Amino acid sequence: MDLKILEIASHTENNKVIENFTHKSKHKNPLCGDEMEISLIVENDVIKDMGYQCKSCVYCHASVCLLSRKLGLPIKNIISANNINNPVEKYILTGKYKPQPSKRTLSNAMDVGSPSNFVRVKELFESNLDTIRKVLYGYSFSDTQTVEAIKELIDTYKYICDPHGAIGYLGAKKHLINNPESEIIFLETAHHSKFHEETKSFINQEFEIPIQLKNIIGKECNSVSIKDFKEFREYIELTIR
Repeated sequence: MDLKILEIASHTENNKVIENFTHKSKHKNPLCGDEMEISLIVENDVIKDMGYQCKSCVYCHASVCLLSRKLGLPIKNIISANNINNPVEKYILTGKYKPQPSKRTLSNAMDVGSPSNFVRVKELFESNLDTIRKVLYGYSFSDTQTVEAIKELIDTYKYICDPHGAIGYLGAKKHLINNPESEIIFLETAHHSKFHEETKSFINQEFEIPIQLKNIIGKECNSVSIKDFKEFREYIELTIR
């Protein structure tokens, strides 16, 4: 991969749409659903500008974070906070990577028992476990802990957090116990309205749903029945042609 592209991509101001691009590519991983669109302005074989849009799982975000760190972004440590689907946490603790069947939780975008992006993390550290442990920390939390964190954020900060962000908050809190000098940023991955019924049931209050979501609620759902992976792959290949 062109190092100039990686250098440009490490800066968050490039998370944008470029209208007058000279080159553009969009791809989706059919296994995990990660989607990346990159637009370039190239003049005389020189990259002048870059824009990207990314839709991805938590492990893809972790990979991007690690890659940005390697390119010079001032990040000391990275916390991989997860729900009970936690093969990465177990790998950091035991040194053995064992994918597992996914278990359903409130934070369903983290319901990944075999994260395909984890190979990128290992490659960045040349599979050196000691080096990984110096940078990457893993913590996991139950649905009960997630709900309590959402309530705590409302009571303390008057902020309604989605289940994924709540797990990030819990990971930050746990890391600070043994690293009180750390300054941590935890990231949200979805608006809490995406989990409207679940959230309303345990915070016992109404909240405003964004107009973008209101516009699609109640629309007809279209789906395709697929019986096995072979049929799934054939459908994806037909779709992206």
